[in-house]
Amino acid sequence: MGFTGYMYAAIFLIAGLILIFQLSKENKIFYLAGGYFVLLGGWWAVDALKPAWEVFAGVPGIVFKVITGVVLVIITVMFFKINAAARKKEKNKTDSEKKGS
Repeated sequence: MGFTGYMYAAIFLIAGLILIFQLSKENKIFYLAGGYFVLLGGWWAVDALKPAWEVFAGVPGIVFKVITGVVLVIITVMFFKINAAARKKEKNKTDSEKKGS
């Protein structure tokens, strides 16, 4: 795998830390997203350091795919809930402005 494995690990780790420490102030869902990216960076680092372990194949690969699926479902559901709440708030704001005119 060589250099690219280390590069991907670093990119995912940095992205995760940015999500956790910068964007989590905006919304708490970024803790989950950032934690996933930190996990992903660690997984890539292990794959780069110990390629014989084959962490993306077999049982470890299945575990990683299950974790990825669970995180994706949780983040997707939360995304739609947040957007629905924002649309409802905007609609209520628009309705109250029309009544005030």
